[in-house]
Amino acid sequence: MHASNLALIPVLVGSALALGACGSSDANPGGSGGYGGYGASAGTDGGAGTSGTGGSAGTGGSAGTGGSAGTGGSAGTGGSAGAGGSAGTGGSAGTGGSAGTAGAGGSAGAGGSAGTGGSAGTGGAGGTAGTGGSSGTTCATANCDPVATCNDSSGTAVCTCPKGYNDLNNDGSSCVDINECSTGANNCDTNATCANTTGSFTCTCNWPYYGDGTACTAPSDLNWDFEDWTDSDPPRDFEKIPTTSFTLTDDIANVNSGSHACKATWTTKSNRDLVDAMYGTATSGTEYTTHIWMLDNDPAGHARPFLTFYDSSKGSASNVFPSSGGYSVDDTAWHEYTQAGTAPADGYVRGSVRFYDVGSSFTSATLDVDDFDLTQHVTFNSTDSTLDTLAGKPSAPRQLASTPLDVHAAVGDQGMLYASLPPAVAGPNDHMLFVWVGGVDPSGTVAMPWLKSGTVAAPASSGSLFVLVEEESNSYCEWRVWDATGNAWNQVSQDCSGASSGVLEGTLDLVANTSASAPNEVAGRLAFSAVAVGTGDGAAIDSNTQTPACSSSCDANIDASEAIPMHRARLLVGRVQ
Repeated sequence: MHASNLALIPVLVGSALALGACGSSDANPGGSGGYGGYGASAGTDGGAGTSGTGGSAGTGGSAGTGGSAGTGGSAGTGGSAGAGGSAGTGGSAGTGGSAGTAGAGGSAGAGGSAGTGGSAGTGGAGGTAGTGGSSGTTCATANCDPVATCNDSSGTAVCTCPKGYNDLNNDGSSCVDINECSTGANNCDTNATCANTTGSFTCTCNWPYYGDGTACTAPSDLNWDFEDWTDSDPPRDFEKIPTTSFTLTDDIANVNSGSHACKATWTTKSNRDLVDAMYGTATSGTEYTTHIWMLDNDPAGHARPFLTFYDSSKGSASNVFPSSGGYSVDDTAWHEYTQAGTAPADGYVRGSVRFYDVGSSFTSATLDVDDFDLTQHVTFNSTDSTLDTLAGKPSAPRQLASTPLDVHAAVGDQGMLYASLPPAVAGPNDHMLFVWVGGVDPSGTVAMPWLKSGTVAAPASSGSLFVLVEEESNSYCEWRVWDATGNAWNQVSQDCSGASSGVLEGTLDLVANTSASAPNEVAGRLAFSAVAVGTGDGAAIDSNTQTPACSSSCDANIDASEAIPMHRARLLVGRVQ
């Protein structure tokens, strides 16, 4: 503008403001209200106060307040001061114009130059262009990261990165996943593997440890009976070596004891091993025996147990296999297979079963296993009328019943049976503990021993029936066995002890006194029953002491249903720690 034209500015203020009300365009929209400051000087014309009303058209410039949107709204607030300018009929509008300068919060405020001539209101419109400022954004237009959440309920969009992400720009525009596994910001157990996921992580126990990943339990002997299939293939407390072409599944149709067994299937001619996952402590020079019951009725394959001894660091290992044979044999019945070995040094020991192919045309084979164990030899003491304390696990013979009579029993790895009862004391209670080896005949009976009245269930075919007896009057005790051929109870030379205090206890060599030729060939099915009887010949049993308790129709007999069935595998003692 030429200097000669400056004198004309006061005269044009009103009309210029009026034009601002019409929103004449600004060459630089977005904050031109700054130059509306010239309008301010126009405002100094008192008469232009009315023009100030026109300036209120400049209030239209307060539309420039829309320009306030230029700064995202706050600058517009300054523009609204421009509206105040309209009230300032005399120049304060200029102040509003300068507020428009605040409208220059949208950088486009430079457009205010168009405001020259008082078209500050127009400049305000330019401020509208200033809406390019972030202040008025909505979630529809916000620059949020795809994984961020957006909230524009306050009139301004706010982007927030979710948990598990770093907010790189502190505005939700760039969310980067945090790798909790590499940063250590996880709660996985030391025996678990951490896996990063989008926005989080997972923890998985390293087999054979088990748990939820944040707390992992070490393998133990708790599932050596294969009753727990919470984990499968392999079941808990076992390992597969190698893992391929080899499956282990729950079998409830063929069981040795309990309700479950393990069915092994392999489809390779390469050996496959089922290994107990617990490292048992081994002492140099001590003999250990691994036990496994197998049902092998598939001629395409067979298996055998073996031991592995480790040094104290578990680094060096040596296997102990049968010197020859030792393989499972095809049969429809369960059999126990064992392998013994002596620890070469202090360290650890584990038991395993190895599966083999049979025949050149082999494609696959299946075999069931159950009741695994790993024991050291236990010696019983049946001469002190004291319930034995045992090495290994369990620490005492298993309690079969607590009432009416307290009955305990255990079997060692060499086939020795230990049994105990409370002592016989004054009254009609010569005590008798019956032991069936090989099962109970469901209907047959034999006469009671010691010329007592009544009958007792007979042993199953090919089985044996023994009784441990103590006389009340002098604590005399003995073992007897039922002789079906001679129809008599014959004395057996085995240890026992009785006393007026303590327990009646005895040991019975099941290999020497049955048809078994080795400890693993002793029948698996055992049963027990105890009772007190009168002391004289022909005396009857005391039904109140019959253990297990007799049914409602108690009589002078011990029936097949009145015995405690127990598999020999469940009585095995001396388990490694």
